Amino acid sequence: MNELKCCPFCGCSAEIVKGSLFFSVGYCIKCDSCGSVFPLETAGMYMQYRGERNVFVTDRMAADDVISKWNNRVST
Repeated sequence: MNELKCCPFCGCSAEIVKGSLFFSVGYCIKCDSCGSVFPLETAGMYMQYRGERNVFVTDRMAADDVISKWNNRVST
């Protein structure tokens, strides 16, 4: 997995959080200091993934995606 960048709001460290979501799991990023949360990526089910249909999204794929989105966000 990639290393997480600091929080865009407070500059503190963040962590990836795994949680259950009905019949699948999901990953989000949460700041350790201010508590801001980055949206969830779902794993453990078939879905459209990167433009392709019926792809089984693994835990690794979902975690890598949420980290990539967090690290490539735009700070304002």
